[in-house]
Amino acid sequence: MMKLTGFESNKINSEMVNHPSHYNLPDRKECIDEMIDIYGLKDAAKWCEITAYKYKYRAGHKGSVAEDMSKAEWYMDKARELKSKRRWEIFSKIADRYLPIFIKGIFAWIMLFCMLHAILFSDRCSMAVSIVFLALACIAESILKENEDD
Repeated sequence: MMKLTGFESNKINSEMVNHPSHYNLPDRKECIDEMIDIYGLKDAAKWCEITAYKYKYRAGHKGSVAEDMSKAEWYMDKARELKSKRRWEIFSKIADRYLPIFIKGIFAWIMLFCMLHAILFSDRCSMAVSIVFLALACIAESILKENEDD
């Protein structure tokens, strides 16, 4: 049997923690990535937290304490990563839905303010600006209608 150097031994131990070969089958995604596809970010993150607990609980009783604790840390890091991705996913859905409405509202309010300013102070420039913002509000409205149709 060949003796491994410290570097080679650490590399093998790192792979057993970060990307074990039995979780990387040929012609397939890594197991955790398939789990995310099937169960979603929320459930996969919860599973990672539970798995981290399992490794901490049994540390040293099946494998080495160091390896079990490294695996627990890996799963907690993965849980945090998945929760962060999920927060951005939720924010993105909210932004996609409400940001155009918000922008249309801003355009409409600016248009009204400029029109009021133009009427009260006989300001042609404010009238022109109000027309521009009216056009922008109409464009935003048409984009909203297109998104509803999709």
